[in-house]
Amino acid sequence: MYENDELYKEILKPRTVNFTDASRYSAVSVKDEQWEAIKEYEKETTIPIHYLFYNPCRVPQSIEMPLTADINYTSFSVGARVLLTVTLFKKFDSENKGYSPSFGELKYTLDAPFNEVANEGGWRLEDYIADQLITCKEGYIVKDNDDINLYKVFNRRSGPIASAFSLTFDMTQQ
Repeated sequence: MYENDELYKEILKPRTVNFTDASRYSAVSVKDEQWEAIKEYEKETTIPIHYLFYNPCRVPQSIEMPLTADINYTSFSVGARVLLTVTLFKKFDSENKGYSPSFGELKYTLDAPFNEVANEGGWRLEDYIADQLITCKEGYIVKDNDDINLYKVFNRRSGPIASAFSLTFDMTQQ
């Protein structure tokens, strides 16, 4: 989509971006169309949905934008976090429409297992994959070749499926 040149110049203008506990996830908006669609989809299909929250490696952190050099991280305490939508809905459904949770709210106010130090604000992405997804503690297990929920995922959409990455595990039960 073409954006005008002034908007492009504004995006590239040097600035400092600060990440703190008060930083809000503006892509998550309580009771908006996406929020309600996810709730309805989970109720209809029983397929659990997870949010992937992108965070810097550390919070608090300040970064000069646009980046002019590689950032060399020597410690990594936050990063991408995975959180069940049901956990998010349970915590924030009582908020007003349009409310966006902050990093600090996810870090400090969620119930177990997300109140443990290693899981603050959600599972670390690598822990989610290794400890939850591969072990089948999280995700959706297809019951047979005619699984109606899987059919809906791939055939009842109004637009193409796109993702930054996808994972497929073929496993046999023993």
